[in-house]
Amino acid sequence: MKNPFIKNILSREIVRNSSVLLSGNFLGQAIAFAVYPLLTRMYSESDFGIFATYASFYTLLATIGTLRYEESLVIAKDEQETRRLFSFSFGFLICFSLLLLVVFWCFGRSFFAFFRLDDIADFRYYIPVSVIFTGSIFLLTNLAIRRKQYKTIASAGLLQNTVNAGSRVTFGNLALTQIGLIVSNVLSLVAATTLLFPIRKRLFWKDKCIDNLNTALKYKDFPMYNCVRSVINQVSMNLPFLYLIGFFDTDRIGLFSLAFIVLTTPINLVVNSLYSVFFERFSASQKQGVSAMPLVKKYWKAMVIYVLPLFILAFFIARPLFPIVFGSQWLTAGSYFTSMLPWGFLMLFICPFYSAFIVFRKQNIFLVIEILYLLVRFIALFVGVKYGDFRLCVLLFTLAGIIFSCLYITVIGIILRNEINKSRADE
Repeated sequence: MKNPFIKNILSREIVRNSSVLLSGNFLGQAIAFAVYPLLTRMYSESDFGIFATYASFYTLLATIGTLRYEESLVIAKDEQETRRLFSFSFGFLICFSLLLLVVFWCFGRSFFAFFRLDDIADFRYYIPVSVIFTGSIFLLTNLAIRRKQYKTIASAGLLQNTVNAGSRVTFGNLALTQIGLIVSNVLSLVAATTLLFPIRKRLFWKDKCIDNLNTALKYKDFPMYNCVRSVINQVSMNLPFLYLIGFFDTDRIGLFSLAFIVLTTPINLVVNSLYSVFFERFSASQKQGVSAMPLVKKYWKAMVIYVLPLFILAFFIARPLFPIVFGSQWLTAGSYFTSMLPWGFLMLFICPFYSAFIVFRKQNIFLVIEILYLLVRFIALFVGVKYGDFRLCVLLFTLAGIIFSCLYITVIGIILRNEINKSRADE
């Protein structure tokens, strides 16, 4: 039976837990943003373009490295399953990172030349290191979500941003540009992993490997659907960096990367915090037979009332502010930023609820949509490349984002309504 007070309890808990995550993330992102006016005067557009491609590439590989089993940690049946899933996924991550090192050692530059990523070939040995620490953060963060250790997650995010910002300024003053951005990123990943690592509480290898494998097979829909979907999503989201770098100069990639960072950083600040909380709450509401739809509607209403006006204001003031804040050479980045604002608002509108696909085991639907999304985005960028117009690439990429964000809103609404009807039928 549904308890009439549960919804209010869930709502208060979401506010409390998301506030903890937001406060830590806000401080971290504030530090990161505070140094950007310095960084854009220390590092060139090309430096930012190469780093954006590097970051896109290693993040994609880190997604493969965990097989997305980290999200199964949140919904695992008990502590034994959690331990076995963690041990299996962490072991796989280590093996995958070592395999990458061997591949990069044996094939060297030819591997990156094949994918038209020659610009990051010099930094290939940093990639396995980034992968193993990024994957560890994925796993440990979701373990912390299961145990509701939101303060630890917030502290790790704050430390990561602080180390990254401080290292970038230090390397910039030493005139170590491209390598400085990459090493700073690696140091920040190591710092965050170190802070999160005690959460594991001796989860490693208490069980036989065959038991870990059998438990992993029980949750095989995560690598089958969610991992494939996440890889496609990473390719899709970072397609401008992974694809366009083969056709346009790194300066334009760098200009776009700054616009992309300024747009997505505050969005990710909110989305990542709310995603973690809603993931745990969707899971709890499903077990308790409570509808999550009222909470979703409440969030959407707040976005329209309080956040949409800020995006409208940003549309009019961002372009003239970019050269003032970041330097005159970044004027074009401001133009790219304003073009992407409508898509940015819709990301904020829908991304916190992607976990609904996982909790209600609709990963197959999620996967199909992401495949279509990738195809449409590729076609959009291909058209821009065909005409040799980088701005056209940005506009069509944004249009694809708007269309599919609206599709996601519709599909998630249908999933949640169906769960309501199913719960009522069970009663």
